[in-house]
Amino acid sequence: DHELLPEVELLELIFAAFFILHYIVYLVKHEFHGAHVWGVDSLVDVFTIVPLVIQGRQHSWLSVSFLRSWRLLKCYHRLEASGLFDDVSDLHRGMVLGLINFFTLVFTLAAAEFVLEVLGPIEGFEDSFITTTMGDISMWQMYYWMITTISTVGYGDFAPTNFMSRGFTAVAIGVGVVFFTIQSGEVYNLKQLDDS
Repeated sequence: DHELLPEVELLELIFAAFFILHYIVYLVKHEFHGAHVWGVDSLVDVFTIVPLVIQGRQHSWLSVSFLRSWRLLKCYHRLEASGLFDDVSDLHRGMVLGLINFFTLVFTLAAAEFVLEVLGPIEGFEDSFITTTMGDISMWQMYYWMITTISTVGYGDFAPTNFMSRGFTAVAIGVGVVFFTIQSGEVYNLKQLDDS
C-alpha cells in the first residue's frame, strides 16, 4: 500500500486551497464568462483539485494532479508580463523558458506513463497477439515499434505492457520530437538575435 507522507499531503492541500481561491477570483474577475470557466487552466484545476478535496484524508498515490505542473508555464508568462524580467536578456529568458518547458513536459509525460502502467490493461483495449517466428506480436505492438524506430528513439530497456500505454508512448514520442525541434530552433534564433 502506497501512502502520502504527511508533509506531502499538507503541501498538496495548501496548493489545492491556493488553486481553488485562484479559480474563484478568476471567475469573479471575468464575470463567470464561459471561455474562462471552461478554459484549459480552469479545467485542469477542477479535474485535479476536486478529487483531492473530495478524497479528504483518503488520498491515493494514483492521481492526475501532475497536470497542474503545466500551471508553472502560466506563472512564468505572468511574471514576464509583470515586467519582472525586463532587465534579463532575450537569450536568458528563452533559456529559462526552454528549461521550464522541458521539465514540465518530461514530468507530465513520465507521470502519465506511470499512471497508465499502474492501471494496467483496460477492458476492451487489450492487444490480440498472433504467434509468429518473431514471437507473439500484435498490430498495436508493431505500430509502437515502428514509431520508436522511425523517431530514432530505439528500443531501450523499458517497454510498455498494454495497449493504452503503448499508444500514449507513441504520441509522447511524436510530441517529444516536435518539442525538441521547436525548442532547438528557438534557442538558435535567440542566440542569433543576441549575437547581432
